[in-house]
Amino acid sequence: LSTKLQAILQPSSREIFEAIRATFLQVHWHSYHILCDVDTYVLISGKKGTPLRQKPLNPIILTLPTNFDLIYKKLAYISRSTKGVVLVLCNLKVARLIMAEAQ
Repeated sequence: LSTKLQAILQPSSREIFEAIRATFLQVHWHSYHILCDVDTYVLISGKKGTPLRQKPLNPIILTLPTNFDLIYKKLAYISRSTKGVVLVLCNLKVARLIMAEAQ
């Protein structure tokens, strides 16, 4: 919400994805997992998510289960399949659930 005296400036989703891409390229993290909610999956799969999928980056995109009780199983699957980077893209409430399960 903004008023006449207030302006909210924030980066677009494409700018955020470009920044993540630049970081991953700088530190040579070319293979990684993206763990995201369904809304973010749609965004990443579209044109705006192109920076995260362009070569040489090679992500594996996984959606979060709709049943939050299954988050632990999804994290266990990721843990077995990689020792690398996991990019979590979701809202803060879900991110806190993921971090609690990851411990």
